[in-house]
Amino acid sequence: MTKSRNNNFNLLHIAGVVMVIYGHQFALLGEEVPDIYGMAVSTLGVNLLFCVSGYLVTKSYMKSSQGYLKRRILRIYPELIFYLAVMAFFIGPILSELSWKDYFGSKVPFFYFLGNLAMKPHYLLPGVFPGGYIGGNVNISLWTLPFECLAYLLLFISGKVKILIEGFKKVKVRTAYINLFWIVPVFMWYLRELLGGGDFRDCSME
Repeated sequence: MTKSRNNNFNLLHIAGVVMVIYGHQFALLGEEVPDIYGMAVSTLGVNLLFCVSGYLVTKSYMKSSQGYLKRRILRIYPELIFYLAVMAFFIGPILSELSWKDYFGSKVPFFYFLGNLAMKPHYLLPGVFPGGYIGGNVNISLWTLPFECLAYLLLFISGKVKILIEGFKKVKVRTAYINLFWIVPVFMWYLRELLGGGDFRDCSME
């Protein structure tokens, strides 16, 4: 990585986003997702985004560890709170097949809002997208947030105990092991797939 902002990370980030969007359009229609060398294109895109984030976030930590957790919280929560509030309490009742009274009476919107804030993803909103392949699930991409926060925490802990950061100072290529922090979330994702929990049609509040 160079100090200049003129690098290829933005290009890699855009490529990852495009692959995720491209792959998800097939999944949402119930069609087979195209793959690249046996891996679904959307899954490859997610892994690419995790890797790019691993480099950039670790570089940020190494540049200044002061206020790291505050920066990470501000990176996620303001936008997340805004999105969840708008989705659960404004767009949800508009799109729902239920009346506003029944919608809010179910208390599900509050579980959606609070559960996702607590990094325990909930995908259902009452009466919203009740049929179809996705089975009523709303913004299933929220599953990535707990993994992202776990990686942030691992980086913080490793930095504090000076295990990995001190190692960076002893090698010429200081970014050689940056993605160690992001192997865990990706591994957990694959483990989830192997255990049969990766089908988003099965996402629920249970």
